[in-house]
Amino acid sequence: MGYLTESPTWKQRRRRRQRVTMAVIVLLVVAVGVVAYGYREQWFGPPEDDVVVGTVPTCPTASPAPLTAADVHVNVYNSTSRSGLAASVAKALHARSFVVETVANDPLHADVKATALVRFGPDGAKAAALVQAQVAKAVMKQDTRKGAGVDLVLGQAFRGLAAPSTPTTTTPAPTPSVRCTPAATPSSPAPGTPSDTSSPSPSG
Repeated sequence: MGYLTESPTWKQRRRRRQRVTMAVIVLLVVAVGVVAYGYREQWFGPPEDDVVVGTVPTCPTASPAPLTAADVHVNVYNSTSRSGLAASVAKALHARSFVVETVANDPLHADVKATALVRFGPDGAKAAALVQAQVAKAVMKQDTRKGAGVDLVLGQAFRGLAAPSTPTTTTPAPTPSVRCTPAATPSSPAPGTPSDTSSPSPSG
């Protein structure tokens, strides 16, 4: 009985296939190792300055401009017996850029013992605070008026306006490095719109 034996050519082919298979396996292992190391070292990550997001972020809106004296409409009233007091104070406030509306004796006839009484409505709190800063120890009083107009009622203890405060400055916020979509801004008033340039009248 005879035995089947592999020919030398067949053995060579089998060894060649084995060597090729081992070489492919080794290359795959090396490739997986290189890819894993590359991700750990961030070779294949996004650039540092880029942010992967689903949508483009909206740029931060600018903070509203702080209230200034030119934005404040104030009535100057005299509750004392000193003639011309309201007119002189109104002139001084106008020089500080306040928009002076009415100058007269107090129509409510308030008896103000303090330096001054600042009357304002719910919408005029910020304007009233700015007016109060002009008179030391002025008293604040909120009423039910509409709008942001303010009454400055000069009292018995009034001796003059406080020294003008030094305006503060704010540091602009840094510009974001990530590209963003600017938010919509309200339209500005048409050129030529008249502005209130009221000046104090000599009454009071």
